[in-house]
Amino acid sequence: GLGGEAEAVALDLAQGEFEGRPAWAIGFLACAARSGSPAKVDGQACASKALELLRSKPGVGGWAELFGHLSSLLSCLGEGADPALVREVKALCGRVQCARLLAKHGLRVDISALEGYASDREGTERTLLRSLASRAAARGNSSDGYWDELFCDATAACDLVYGSA
Repeated sequence: GLGGEAEAVALDLAQGEFEGRPAWAIGFLACAARSGSPAKVDGQACASKALELLRSKPGVGGWAELFGHLSSLLSCLGEGADPALVREVKALCGRVQCARLLAKHGLRVDISALEGYASDREGTERTLLRSLASRAAARGNSSDGYWDELFCDATAACDLVYGSA
């Protein structure tokens, strides 16, 4: 049927565009997953493809936009979705959100590194926080408001990385 063809085209197009426009490719998958009949595309197939693409290039950036697209994909996974896939997409949303918070303060960490951090809280949390503070200090902003914001973002980042560990 048309649904199978549409799904194949959507997955191929996202694969082909991912290298040059990763946020666009993931956004396209989210849009395809939301599409209605007659060309219904399976949300699980789109989510699996998004995970595969992001595993292949974990430092893509564009975190805020990617977070929105991944959240949209997550909402397309209905009641009957594979629970392991839902957990994986939720965890990826958390890592992408964390990468966004860290990048905001000049610390670039890819999502695969954050996944590794989650499995070793004791060994990585202090290093992550020191790197964040050092990067922030190097930027030269010493206002109380900035450091309050940094503290809030660091707390949120740690919750995102280590809260699910």
